[in-house]
Amino acid sequence: MAGAFSIEKMKSYVEETEDYVLPLCKFAKNHYPQYSDQIFAMRYFIESINKAVKTFVGMIENKKETSKNLEVTLSIIVEVQTTNEELLKKQIRAMM
Repeated sequence: MAGAFSIEKMKSYVEETEDYVLPLCKFAKNHYPQYSDQIFAMRYFIESINKAVKTFVGMIENKKETSKNLEVTLSIIVEVQTTNEELLKKQIRAMM
């Protein structure tokens, strides 16, 4: 479903991730040290995706690159991030 997210929606997903998901990872790492390696890997992946999304959004907003292909690529990245966030939430819930 490439191209499904607007730039504003992508920005809101990044903000939501920074405000809620990353602190949840920190909480989980502190309270479930037996899973710290897995949580570190998930957090690193999420932070990498966020950085990529921010970069692409910045490029689009600054009109350095406005091709439809770039927006489609960014949308795919956000879809992957959204899926991974849901998986992370499920894993964290399962640990509690």
